[in-house]
Amino acid sequence: QVQQEKEKKQAIENAKQADKELLIKAKASLAEAQKSPSSNNLELAKKAISLVKDDKAAQQLTKELDGIKNRVKLETEAKKAVADYQKNATNADKLKKAQTAVSKLTSDYSKTLKAKLTKDIVASKAQADKAKKAEEAKKSAQTAKAVDNSNQTAKSNASEVNQPQDENSVVTDPAPVNDGVAANDNVNVYQPTPQTPQSPAGGGNTSN
Repeated sequence: QVQQEKEKKQAIENAKQADKELLIKAKASLAEAQKSPSSNNLELAKKAISLVKDDKAAQQLTKELDGIKNRVKLETEAKKAVADYQKNATNADKLKKAQTAVSKLTSDYSKTLKAKLTKDIVASKAQADKAKKAEEAKKSAQTAKAVDNSNQTAKSNASEVNQPQDENSVVTDPAPVNDGVAANDNVNVYQPTPQTPQSPAGGGNTSN
């Protein structure tokens, strides 16, 4: 009877020790998943946690595992948002989405990634702003050139209007008017009748 009690007690101790070892393994698997949250490491951690007999400890580990999965989800979304923004860095909506996604990376394990993605956003935005300024300068130059061409055309048209008429063109002058009397009317102007000299009275000279 005493032997059986000892064996039973030893079995309980062995079970407790085994549970402790399983808990240690589960925590180790979870820690590995935290450092490198690959799908394989997450699956191994999940399996290790399922073997833990202590319900309270298992629940805590499961909660931490869910936290890791959520972190991976946020990191994946942030990477995608930043990549989408980099493809179209002039899109304000994509910029806002990328910044919002990166701001959600609050885990200490995400610090390195968050810093990298933030740097990528800043670089892409700077490049986009530079390209935008260059495009605006180009448009301004084109507008100025168009205005200058318009002014040149206006000056050219004004010059053509002020040029003398062609030498071969016929210019009709109005007929001259002499005090309101036409030149042909001069034949009707009164002229005095020529006078015939008269012989002197007495019939001329007499001889002695």
